Amino acid sequence: MSSHSVGCRYCKGDGSVKVSIDGVWTDQVCPVCGGAGTMIIQENTVSCRYCKGSGKDKVSIDGVWTDQVCSVCGGTGRVNPRR
Repeated sequence: MSSHSVGCRYCKGDGSVKVSIDGVWTDQVCPVCGGAGTMIIQENTVSCRYCKGSGKDKVSIDGVWTDQVCSVCGGTGRVNPRR
């Protein structure tokens, strides 16, 4: 199976994400691409239905909605169609 490089879905190719720590927003290295802004995906994958291809899962922590890496696709936004 072949693969190719694409822009990271989680950070939208920026390599960093904004994270709120005690109400203060800061930039941190993207947990999916490790700051590269790109990721390798396998051919013949399909868009993740759970996160709708964004690579993100919205969760509520103490009443505040935030993004987490999608637990189904691991933040890639893509899954094997047999999954």
